[in-house]
Amino acid sequence: MSDQQREAIGTISVAPTYNLSFCRRFVRLGSDGWKIGSYGTKEKEVLSIADLDRNPPFARRVSGPGNLLFRRGTSEFDFDNDGSTDTVVNIPIYPGRGYNLFLVKPGGASADEIAALDNVRGYESETYTSWARQNAWAAYSGEGTPYGSQFVEIMPIRIQGTTYVLALPNNSDAKPSAVVLRVRANEIFGRQSDRWETVCAFQMIEENF
Repeated sequence: MSDQQREAIGTISVAPTYNLSFCRRFVRLGSDGWKIGSYGTKEKEVLSIADLDRNPPFARRVSGPGNLLFRRGTSEFDFDNDGSTDTVVNIPIYPGRGYNLFLVKPGGASADEIAALDNVRGYESETYTSWARQNAWAAYSGEGTPYGSQFVEIMPIRIQGTTYVLALPNNSDAKPSAVVLRVRANEIFGRQSDRWETVCAFQMIEENF
């Protein structure tokens, strides 16, 4: 392969399973977005949803230089793409370590149910997944993504009425560097790993030592 044919170090390789132009829209030049790849790579491109959705279901906050976290919060939208509005609660786990989970009530939760969840405290995922099982909620975490690890940041994205999830592993050596997933309709209580459909995969091109 010639030098011109090789993908440049510091750029992002896009592997679509859905639509190439759709996936490429996540990649942009500049610094406003999610850095992917190892810290040793001089990143030239980043992943961003700024041009895809200006109103993500959950806000993020900056807790320090380069350290972006989810806020805990509750939102109402069709998480599992079945045509019904669900109640979705984002739970940050070990803030600062790139790990969160979603608790989802299909069809929506009452004010009393949400208030009951607000009384659950702690930074252990098992605390929340156990509560979810006991109260007919579904729990989504990085363990159900292709990475199979809890240390994955997951973020819902609403694009033209469809919910996708951007997954970024905490481990910079994980491959691919990031994926965009879609939740399959009507499988919210199945095995977590069966609920995700990979739409796009992104890999930062790095030095091959």
